[in-house]
Amino acid sequence: MNYICAKIKDGCNGSNYRRMTSTENEIYKPKEELVHSFREYTPDSLLEEDEWYVIKSFSQQEYALDLMKKEYQIVDYDELENDDYKHIVFLFVHTNKALYFQKVGKTRLTKKKNFIQIFGDSFEYIHDANILTFNEYPDAIYMRDEDALYFRKLDKVAGIFKGMIELYREATEPEVIKFLANDFIVLTNGFNASQVKTMNRKRITLAIEILLRLKDNEKKGIFSYIKEYRPDLAAKNQKFTIGSENDLKMLLYGIEERFYTTPVGREKRIANSTTNLN
Repeated sequence: MNYICAKIKDGCNGSNYRRMTSTENEIYKPKEELVHSFREYTPDSLLEEDEWYVIKSFSQQEYALDLMKKEYQIVDYDELENDDYKHIVFLFVHTNKALYFQKVGKTRLTKKKNFIQIFGDSFEYIHDANILTFNEYPDAIYMRDEDALYFRKLDKVAGIFKGMIELYREATEPEVIKFLANDFIVLTNGFNASQVKTMNRKRITLAIEILLRLKDNEKKGIFSYIKEYRPDLAAKNQKFTIGSENDLKMLLYGIEERFYTTPVGREKRIANSTTNLN
């Protein structure tokens, strides 16, 4: 049996894990069919086409989720309610041997109207529905008997396992200079690459990976989203004024989509914290 669960953003009521549904259908193939070769993760290593990274003794790492560190039952989680749907951060599929993880971005949470759904030989008209789709490959696979996490893209799993950004290498000086020279950044107050410290250099490495995979319309969506939460950084023509380390950090948090609004109090916060932006 495959049990589908979700992690919702901090600030929602109760536990952050929710039960969604279960199915006997195969959602993801077994790890043995997905992972044909792998190598230990190091910041400077590059994968071949069919390779995966692995981190062993994963439950002992600071960034491991609590559900990897102790026994739990699916029934311990509340059911996902309609109001929680738009707050999903990632999905995880629980099987007998593994946990499969998928980061949920805006492209996976979609709304469709006026379509026909086909069930075998029957058809059903759907006027309005929220659709959540699975990728062919999970972003990460955790094997319980091995206590090992397999993944291919660090920027994906860093959005699931908070603290994994520590594994990123620091952006080099030329990379920082190039990033700050992007046409969506306007430097002020004499701020320059020499003032960028370690954590922001790691965040720049992550941001570069994220921006490379985004389409132009997705980048526009990200920039609009950042302006909504940090209007103090907004300049004309989809640009942001960066005059300090904190300005840069907020821009990088926005690229990571870490801002959100609590559903009841409507407070603007940064994911995995209770820091008000107002």
